[in-house]
Amino acid sequence: MIYSDYSNLSILKKRLGIQHKTRNWLKNITFQTEMPSDHLKADIELAYHLPLSNEKARSESIISPILREVFRKNKISFFSGYGFAVDNTKGLTGNCDYLFAARPELIEVEQPVFCLVEAKKGVVEEGYAQCAAEMYAAKLYNEQAGEQTDIIYGAVSNGHEWVFLKLENDTVLIDSQRLYIKELPAILGILQWIIEQF
Repeated sequence: MIYSDYSNLSILKKRLGIQHKTRNWLKNITFQTEMPSDHLKADIELAYHLPLSNEKARSESIISPILREVFRKNKISFFSGYGFAVDNTKGLTGNCDYLFAARPELIEVEQPVFCLVEAKKGVVEEGYAQCAAEMYAAKLYNEQAGEQTDIIYGAVSNGHEWVFLKLENDTVLIDSQRLYIKELPAILGILQWIIEQF
């Protein structure tokens, strides 16, 4: 079993004991919107002229430029398509679409890992369980290295829609608020807020 085998939330609960709740937890945080750079605006504009018919195309053309924008502004490490084998017995192995670690300029992932982003071709709900499994793996990974992280953040996006998740203890909170690409300053602001927690 690998991360992508966590195809629904019932498997997540059965295999890892992770409960899920839908809550508008973002309404309780205070973040500043972040205006996109001209470079990011140009990347997003270009994306609308490309055939974005599959997950890889959406990921490379929309999601990755947004995450790179946040990476450039912060002293963190950013990994794309990283093999993240944490616990084979629990199916916590495979590649993560995107992963942030709090230490800067890493060649390999080191703790603390604090945010994972899962890219999907179409329906974002189809990525909740997989993203939550990766978040849980990040929590275990940090603990194995002696780094206690009470909360791990995540997001699932198809490029146009973004849903943010928060893993706390054995419960993943899936935010009920869906953000759209036209709300890019808010998406960037939330990602910046997450980074500032670490």
